[in-house]
Amino acid sequence: MVISVAFGIKHVVGLIEALFEFSALHSCFNTLIMIMTIGPYKRTILSLFSKIKCYLKPPNQVNINQINVHINNGS
Repeated sequence: MVISVAFGIKHVVGLIEALFEFSALHSCFNTLIMIMTIGPYKRTILSLFSKIKCYLKPPNQVNINQINVHINNGS
């Protein structure tokens, strides 16, 4: 705040908020880069997503048109 008064900078609150947001995003970007570049971290995250992926698959579905064909043909 003293620097803003000394140099006549206006909208100091907005500047402080922007710096805070940048510092928060900086940590997220550092973490993502670390995961993408360090092999063991990358393998762990990919294996975690592959395990989650099997739980997200929809259940097996039956095609109604195939059932109607079998019923109408007497099969």
